Amino acid sequence: MATPIAHSLAGLCCLGLVRVARSKDQVALTPATMLLAACAACLPDLDLVPSHLLTGNLARLHSGPTHSLGFAVLAAAVAYAVLWRSRHRLDLALVVALSVASHALIDLFTGPHLGASRSYGVPLLWPLVTDRLALPLTLFMGVKHGSVSIWFTWVNLRVALLEVLMFVPPSLLALLLSRKRAALAGQLDVRRS
Repeated sequence: MATPIAHSLAGLCCLGLVRVARSKDQVALTPATMLLAACAACLPDLDLVPSHLLTGNLARLHSGPTHSLGFAVLAAAVAYAVLWRSRHRLDLALVVALSVASHALIDLFTGPHLGASRSYGVPLLWPLVTDRLALPLTLFMGVKHGSVSIWFTWVNLRVALLEVLMFVPPSLLALLLSRKRAALAGQLDVRRS
């Protein structure tokens, strides 16, 4: 499992990509849309709550169906329904879908050791295939779980620092490109008027 840092930054990257894909009438880049993208990207890890409440073990039900492309589609459908009053609801639902899917893909490449090491895997194709898909390559280190004090160990702090170094540049690039594209589209509209 990667940290919320990686997942949140990947969500921001997804927001930027949806904005880049639209030349006109983009979803606004506001704190609310950035929060939506970041929260959607972290949404699959909410399975930790029922896991702890029902089994007393954080990890028992973790990385199950919420870590799948099927769940990404379901989350997007809920977002589309909830945002029925927004003129950008389709784009926002796409941001949710991509952000949730990014979580599943990041966790698909997360494992105990970087490099040619088997990843922990996720049920990526749920509900069509319930088996966990694991890869022979780990791109992201998993964090250590347990008590609150273990979160602040050097191992977990190192993982968080690596995630910041890996995810801040593409997230900033996607958001900056989306702003540039919006500015260019605005200039073209002014010239046509």
